[in-house]
Amino acid sequence: MHCLSAKVQGRRCDDMLLTRRQRKRLWLVTIVALTGGAFLTWTREETFPHDTGLQFTDDSGTHNTHATEQPSGIRTRSVEDKGQNRQMRTAKKIPKVYIYSLPPKFNKDIETCVNVHNRPYLCFHLLNGGLGKVIYREGEMGVFYTHQFSLEVILHNQLLQSQYRTMNPEEADIFYIPAYLGMFFFCNRPKTMETLQTEMFNIVNAMPYLKQGKPHISTLAKIEREQATSEYPLLQNSKCRDVTYIVIEKEASDWYRKALGLENQRVIVAPYPSYVHQYNSNSASQAISSPGLGARQVLIFLAASDRRSNPFRNIILDQIPQKVVDTTYEIFAEHLHVQGKDVPQQVILNTEECHSGHENITIRWMQKSVFCLQPPGDSPTRKSFYDSIQSGCIPVIFRFVDQNVEYPFQRVLNYTDFTVTIDSVRIETRQELILDILKEVPQNEVKRLHLNVLKVARMLQYSAIDSNASDQPRAHKDALDMIIQEVQHMYDI
Repeated sequence: MHCLSAKVQGRRCDDMLLTRRQRKRLWLVTIVALTGGAFLTWTREETFPHDTGLQFTDDSGTHNTHATEQPSGIRTRSVEDKGQNRQMRTAKKIPKVYIYSLPPKFNKDIETCVNVHNRPYLCFHLLNGGLGKVIYREGEMGVFYTHQFSLEVILHNQLLQSQYRTMNPEEADIFYIPAYLGMFFFCNRPKTMETLQTEMFNIVNAMPYLKQGKPHISTLAKIEREQATSEYPLLQNSKCRDVTYIVIEKEASDWYRKALGLENQRVIVAPYPSYVHQYNSNSASQAISSPGLGARQVLIFLAASDRRSNPFRNIILDQIPQKVVDTTYEIFAEHLHVQGKDVPQQVILNTEECHSGHENITIRWMQKSVFCLQPPGDSPTRKSFYDSIQSGCIPVIFRFVDQNVEYPFQRVLNYTDFTVTIDSVRIETRQELILDILKEVPQNEVKRLHLNVLKVARMLQYSAIDSNASDQPRAHKDALDMIIQEVQHMYDI
């Protein structure tokens, strides 16, 4: 406090003076603060050991950056930090999560139904706690046969092994309902689902905690709107309003969400399960290891099937002439070299669902690419968005005026710090080429976005368990930690 301010408040100026020892201590604290870098907002009693260089929001949702528009019309966010210290928030406690013990028909039997009985059709791979079979590992990065709709199995198993779990419901802050009713959609027995749902709530209500208003969460494997229709009316059950669901996609149309009766349904948007899961150890850095921009020979990459699910997607598919099927980047580049040709700036890799051949090459293609396009398919968001982030490839998303897309943890993550967003009218109405648009992004901005992608990647994936470091706490947060943080914020835990 300034000495004059002290006088105004009726305090003696002499009382405000510091002794030499006090000044020395203050100087040491200042040196430590300045050399320690910036701090981020976390819920566990720990902080990242170094600055991420990203801009986060506080609990009020106020950003430390402001949105600007490049000459190209691409929206980015200018960083004004310039090394200033960010205020470290008081760490919240580690919440305790009690997992209800449900009969196998609510989870394990459903897992067997989709993983064994229907596997040839659905291509589910649910080994390793839902992550699937390991394809290969490169350092701390593991690539798995992970199905995009496996979140119910993954979160259940991760919570079972997490630091958050408690066996005592009386000390629990959060209650988790491990029912795979979203995945049960694939068992083609919707009427049985309604019966299971009634039985599940009867079991939960046999204990007093839901009636007491204690926070209850569960997970839904498929996108929100597909679980609130007449075909599969899981979320039409009014009792679901007492539960917060972890979902891979919240309905982006406000009017349609209201029409489905979901305006009062609490959800937390979480990442789609990617092919990539990081092996977190105590010595791992926050930023993932990934090839630099100099090693990325493809400017624009799209991993997608050739299914034409909407007009906008069709335009994007038609703008990229080079299509690749079941071919690695190395073989493709060598074949062109023999012909005296260079690798094209734009490439589409066909990734047809349940068609083997692309699972083990998609990530390596993304690691050779600068920008990864994320056009909408059957819904606004897609699994490939998270594959690209784990590969260090800058996601390119498209804005539509009739959609209000919510991405995971956007309360604290500024997506404009690590993605490029392009207004759809530039493609649909003005008929601009995506190649021309992305070429206009300044190189220093491309570098900034790429580095930031590497820094947020761990928070947007579900960590693999490293048997050599299973007894060590993770040094940096992953998607499970971020989900728990969102629950804490929602319920003020």
